[in-house]
Amino acid sequence: IRRGELKPGDKLPGELSLSQQFQVSRNCIREVLKALSLAHIVEAHRGNGTFITEDAISNINSPLLGASVMGAKSLWELKDVRDLLEGHVAFLAARHASQEQVEQLKKSLEAVPGENITEGHAGFHRMLAEIANNKLLTRILSSVQEEMDQLRVKYGKLPKAVLDTYTAEHEEIYRMVRDHQPEKAREAMQRHIDAAWTDTLYEGLMDRQ
Repeated sequence: IRRGELKPGDKLPGELSLSQQFQVSRNCIREVLKALSLAHIVEAHRGNGTFITEDAISNINSPLLGASVMGAKSLWELKDVRDLLEGHVAFLAARHASQEQVEQLKKSLEAVPGENITEGHAGFHRMLAEIANNKLLTRILSSVQEEMDQLRVKYGKLPKAVLDTYTAEHEEIYRMVRDHQPEKAREAMQRHIDAAWTDTLYEGLMDRQ
C-alpha cells in the first residue's frame, strides 16, 4: 500500500493466495486482516472480498495499527491503553469543561427508562471524549472500539448490583470534572477501569476464546 502497488478501492487477493505469497498460515492472514480492518486500512464487503479503504494511506500510520484480537495478553494491553487514554480524557475534560458541558455530562448519568445500562455507560465515556476536545485522542480510542464493545457485551451480563457500582464510579468522575480537578478525575477514571477488570470478567472472556 505504501509503495502504491495497492491503491484505495483495490481488492485484496484471497486468504489462500496471501498465505502462499507471505509463506504463513491462513489463520495468520486472517488475524492480520482483522487488525487492518480495525485500523480502517481495509474493509470487508460480505460476498465480494476485502478492499483498500479511501483513507488507507493516512490510517496506516496509526499508532494502534498492531492492535490484535482479544487474547490473554492483548486483553491486559487493552486495559493499559484505556488507563492511559481514558485517564487523560477525564483529565482534559476536567480542565476544559464549560458549565453547559458539565450539565450535559450530568444528564448523561440519568437513567432512561428501558435503556440498556451498558449503552448508558458507553454514552458517558463518549461525552467525556467530546468535552476533552482532542480529535487525535478520540481517533486513537476509536481504533480499539471493537474490543471495548466486546467487553461491554460481557458487562451487560453482570448482575445489576455490579453495574450500579460502575454508575457510582461515573458519578465520582463527573464530580471531579464539575469541580475542575483534572488529576483527581484521571485517578477516578483509572480506578473505574481497574474495577471493571475483575478476575471473574477476565476468566469469562477467556472462556470465549
